[in-house]
Amino acid sequence: MHAPASHSPEGWPSQSRSPLAENAMRDSAPSLTPSTFMDAQKVRALIRQGEGPQVEFKRTITHLPKIAKTLTALANSRGGVVLVGVEDNRQVVGTQPDEESFMVMQAARDWCQPAIDLHLQECEHEGHTMLLVCVPESHQKPHQCRDKQGAWHTYIRTGDQCLLADPLTERLLRQQTEQYAERQARNFTKNERAAFDLLKRLKRITPKDLAKARNLSRQRAEKLLKDLLLEGHLFLHSEGGNAWYRAA
Repeated sequence: MHAPASHSPEGWPSQSRSPLAENAMRDSAPSLTPSTFMDAQKVRALIRQGEGPQVEFKRTITHLPKIAKTLTALANSRGGVVLVGVEDNRQVVGTQPDEESFMVMQAARDWCQPAIDLHLQECEHEGHTMLLVCVPESHQKPHQCRDKQGAWHTYIRTGDQCLLADPLTERLLRQQTEQYAERQARNFTKNERAAFDLLKRLKRITPKDLAKARNLSRQRAEKLLKDLLLEGHLFLHSEGGNAWYRAA
């Protein structure tokens, strides 16, 4: 397949991209899909991995504006998980889940606009109890958070930092939301729906995967995926001569 190494997400312009937008795209590779449950093995892997584009450690939650900043940055990017009860150096110290849950839910509800939906989970590790705050990528971007002075700001996640979004990045986030709404209104064919179902299971697919699952020719499967790519429904990645698609 002759294709570029990657496809710009959701219509982000290739020539007018801001540095923040560029970093957000580079750091947004889907290494983690937040869900309502993570097993102990996955939690241990996150701790070993350390902080990054989709992982944040907090010893405790003491300031609502600070945790609101983290929540909005993750929701505006590719989502992620905040592990409460873990030091920046990956040492697990534990926390009081009930108190932390109250604080984080208050931040998501009262210090973020639109309010952010969260999934909370308690997890035991090395004799300590942690709180996992799972933040799905939002389809209502851009989210903003309120500071102590009452001003509202937009943040995105870049590396292990939450950075203030510039005007171009904010516009691109709004564009993502608009395009998502347009995609939701579109009527997909059976084969297109099958491609999305396959992506939910495998996270990434090739034309060969789709052709085998739907008994299609390789050429027809490739055209279907390319059409979805051009419409902004998929991203295309290439590495080592191999190309695959993932959901936008």
